[in-house]
Amino acid sequence: MVLSLVLVLCMLCSCKGFEQKEEAFTGGIWISCYELDSMLKSEKGFKEEFKAVIQNCKYLKIQNLYIHIRAFADSLYQSDYFPLMEAVEKYDYDIFDYIIEKCHKN
Repeated sequence: MVLSLVLVLCMLCSCKGFEQKEEAFTGGIWISCYELDSMLKSEKGFKEEFKAVIQNCKYLKIQNLYIHIRAFADSLYQSDYFPLMEAVEKYDYDIFDYIIEKCHKN
């Protein structure tokens, strides 16, 4: 009797009239310190490399970027506590600020 009731409930829940709500996708991509380092050392320049990342994310409908801003006791941003990444030192603009600005615009 109990088994019959469970089977009926399962069948009712799987009917076409029963609508399941879709949850919003909250995933994204992780950009590691190694990927950032290769973008920073690229002959194209960091801005061109990062623009390509943003364009690819838009094409793939990825809305969240997770940026690895601190690794190996250094950082991608100016800090009183951690030295700047070696690859960032040669740039005359704030890389981290640029990343945030581009992500918010797109």
